[in-house]
Amino acid sequence: MKHKLTYDPVFRSETMFYCCKDGKVAIDHARKKYKVKMPNTSFDGFKGTCVEVQCDKTGITLWLIWVNHKHDWKTIVHEAAHLVFRILDKRLVKYDSDNDETWCYLHEYFVSEMWHIMGKK
Repeated sequence: MKHKLTYDPVFRSETMFYCCKDGKVAIDHARKKYKVKMPNTSFDGFKGTCVEVQCDKTGITLWLIWVNHKHDWKTIVHEAAHLVFRILDKRLVKYDSDNDETWCYLHEYFVSEMWHIMGKK
């Protein structure tokens, strides 16, 4: 299993990236290591997911991204898009086709972070 906690300094969001065959393993690890609350959800049949979670101690929102294979760049890009939509919505940042640079830059940042993390041996 690969995992890393990253911090986005612009929108002050923390994201836990996980790469492993079973999403339950990622959730169990996040619960123990980062002390987060999250629903008991089955990811059977999923290739990845993006979930909003709360830290037990601080109540701070964190994001969990899980993908089941480090070379599945399509799922990495897909889940990064979910993450960007959710962060911008949570921060009440408006985006549309006339104002899309914020979305594009943030998406690029997270795809790059995920790709870098997943590419490590």
